[in-house]
Amino acid sequence: MKRTLDQEEVKDSEAKKPKVEYTRSASASNEAVGIIQYMNEEITRYNCVLKGRFSDFVVREVWGDDACVLKDMNALSEEGEPDELGGTAAEKAVLGYPALQEAGIPEESIETLKKHINPKSGFLHCKEGILLTSTELDKAQRTALHKTIKKYFPKLASYSENGLIKVKTLANTNGRSVWPKGRGSYVHFTLYKENIETGQCLKALASKLHVNHKTLSTAGTKDKRAITAQRVSAYRITTDKLAGLNSTPFGKGAVVRVGDFCYKDTEVKLGMHSGNRFSIVLRNFTGKQEEIEVAMQKVAAKGFINYFGLQRFGTTSIPTHMVAIHILEGDMKKALDTILQSKAEVVKEFQPAVDHWRETPGDISGVLEKAPHWCLTERTILQALSGYPGEYIRAFEALPRNTRSLYFHALQSLVWNEMVSKRTAQHGLQPIEGDLVVTGKGSHGSLQAVMQLTADDVASGNYTLADVVMPLPGCDPDLCYPGAKGCDKSSYEECLMKYRATGLLGKSNCQINPKTMNLFGGYRSVAAIPGSLTWSLTPYAEDDESLQHCEYNVTTGKLYEPSDDLCVAGFKEQPPKPDGPLTALRVSFTLKPSAYATMFLREVVDCTTCNA
Repeated sequence: MKRTLDQEEVKDSEAKKPKVEYTRSASASNEAVGIIQYMNEEITRYNCVLKGRFSDFVVREVWGDDACVLKDMNALSEEGEPDELGGTAAEKAVLGYPALQEAGIPEESIETLKKHINPKSGFLHCKEGILLTSTELDKAQRTALHKTIKKYFPKLASYSENGLIKVKTLANTNGRSVWPKGRGSYVHFTLYKENIETGQCLKALASKLHVNHKTLSTAGTKDKRAITAQRVSAYRITTDKLAGLNSTPFGKGAVVRVGDFCYKDTEVKLGMHSGNRFSIVLRNFTGKQEEIEVAMQKVAAKGFINYFGLQRFGTTSIPTHMVAIHILEGDMKKALDTILQSKAEVVKEFQPAVDHWRETPGDISGVLEKAPHWCLTERTILQALSGYPGEYIRAFEALPRNTRSLYFHALQSLVWNEMVSKRTAQHGLQPIEGDLVVTGKGSHGSLQAVMQLTADDVASGNYTLADVVMPLPGCDPDLCYPGAKGCDKSSYEECLMKYRATGLLGKSNCQINPKTMNLFGGYRSVAAIPGSLTWSLTPYAEDDESLQHCEYNVTTGKLYEPSDDLCVAGFKEQPPKPDGPLTALRVSFTLKPSAYATMFLREVVDCTTCNA
């Protein structure tokens, strides 16, 4: 049976059940990163398996009211419509020459074009262009020729001059495509990926496109061990180049496809999306229908504590925030050593490089030779050091800004988690006097305007814990702190000192200015409430049985047709097998940007979230 809850219909159950102890991975601990409290302590949490298969975890960005679903992998024509021809420049040209003949273009002109065009790239050999016709054509012929060139030779531009037709490559002296006037500078597209991390995927895309990684931008990162769909923008890259990526490999076990192209004047920026829609299958669920019913009702009504999940802190025994701590203490060499050693824990092939790094620290070339080519972050550091030996700051700054920021954001998140745990442990799960709530956008920068609740505000009943925010520590002097004891500014400073993180406030020995890393601070909601929550129990027979499919068919290399029972969320449920001995809990919900699905799951079931 499948249930859907509207917020108005949710009622808390009065049933009190004993709490099941939450098990945690030996390689990562919730408590170690401040994840301690529950919003609903009385919920019975039963065992299950999260991400038994990567296809069990589907994440789709939500823009407005719509979740991202890849629908069309074709490039756009110059007019902005889908390119029905597809294929390479050579394949289009094969069709283009007969089309020119049908349009009444002289054979002499067609042979001239064949002689001067590069069949592989679709560009002309000569930059100055060619005279395609030696005799004057009538208006109908000129119109037909222009349309045919546009359709079958998209890398060329044709124009009339005194009745004659000239053709040239759409390129300037630097060899880059001339961007048409009136076309938006950014192409927006849906990025569909399986079993690959967002940053790694974007680096691979940029490499295959031969552009800087900064050319591509997203609204947020998505899980690696999952199927995800999100919007991406690329600066002045034509859709035929992007569509060409659909036939290229992205590593063992990974699938990357792009499509749904459109040109816009603005780029996709961090946090622009409305949220994320999750479709998750939890295998080997041991609970019963009525028990999960109680849990879902409570979480739908009250939400969950909006902790930063364990993914924020890395998947090894060396937490990500340790890199930031070493940097703030001014020990850049130790920070880089930590980055390299952390990689060796998850990629065994990288260990010889780490051993060489420590045994012969001056032989960076030797370390690079032993470093696998797919360890992009680590190789970027090493390549910088090979050019500038001993310049550890320069090596760190060779990393993309987003990558560098991750280490510091993990440290901010650690402090936030611990302070929220203190707040909820000392003062409960209701708003109190001194709590902060957002009142609107700030007068400058990105810092929101907030106020402290008064006793009258609390008594009014107009606020819940989901309205309360806690600050992420940063160097902005206007950052506000709660007034309640235990979570005020002095309490934050004590926590920062405990983790050797006072450098987040701009007080450090490091030579990297926190302001350059966007570490101004901010506010985050203490509680999150899932939207559009649905769930159902599904019997199944085999542990490795696929229980949900998405829009891309790996076997055929094509998208499923709309008639193939694809639901609006983009995934296709497998028909249940009534005689299956195993039970899966299927749950779908929407969260606002930056909220973690694993923290929602932690509230209702007992499963390891460390590597999710």
